[in-house]
Amino acid sequence: MTVDAYGAAVVYAGTTYADRVSSVIGRDGTILWTLRDPSPLAHTNGAVAFLKSLRSGAKSR
Repeated sequence: MTVDAYGAAVVYAGTTYADRVSSVIGRDGTILWTLRDPSPLAHTNGAVAFLKSLRSGAKSR
């Protein structure tokens, strides 16, 4: 099952569901950032904040 492969399985009342998981994956395929949260807004805000932090870090190098 795909949700098991990604560690996103949640069992509720004997049924397996996919948990809400967002990730930012680098060009080399490594996972740079992951969030598990039921709120879609938390995923959007978190991913945008993380990507902005990468951008600002790149400018300072």
